[in-house]
Amino acid sequence: MRNADRPPRRVNCLQIVVLFLAVAGIMALARAESAPSAAAQIPDSGLQRKELLDEVRRTNELLARILERLEKGPLLVKPAPDKPATTPEALR
Repeated sequence: MRNADRPPRRVNCLQIVVLFLAVAGIMALARAESAPSAAAQIPDSGLQRKELLDEVRRTNELLARILERLEKGPLLVKPAPDKPATTPEALR
């Protein structure tokens, strides 16, 4: 019974503080590595607005080209060859 002969060991306040800081440091490092940045979850409204405006500009340019082509004059339209049994006349 060696342990019975010894007086109980007192825990020093400094030991508690060092242990607490070590645990807090490990937890902070683990959290920093695993947690995603909050900035990545916040949408960039300026970028969204720019992308929307770019898309609207591209659409307007396409529509302007279509309108210009329609205003130039008559278009030559060639009917596609009839497929068998798909026209109303062939089904009668």
